[in-house]
Amino acid sequence: MGPPRLESEASASGGAKAHISRCLAAVKGGNTVIVTDRGKPVARIDPISPAEDPNVVLEVLVATGLARPATHLLTDDLFNSPRPKDPDGEVLKALPAERRLNRY
Repeated sequence: MGPPRLESEASASGGAKAHISRCLAAVKGGNTVIVTDRGKPVARIDPISPAEDPNVVLEVLVATGLARPATHLLTDDLFNSPRPKDPDGEVLKALPAERRLNRY
């Protein structure tokens, strides 16, 4: 049958505005809505996939133990702070291995 269609009208009757709540409910339910103007498709409203939602990605990483949630906000002076000392260059030596493992 295809995705629901939302007809956009340039009239004072509101056209698309009158049905936007119903269409957004459809999108929240995982459906795609096609917006048309005089019967011609002009836009598509798709639900955001979990992979595109940074909050969902973080929740998955925390749940799997790959990340920890923040315990406090970053301060403005973070990037002005002196870097930790690494006299033997251990961090720089480890970087190529991290890149090979796609862990950067």
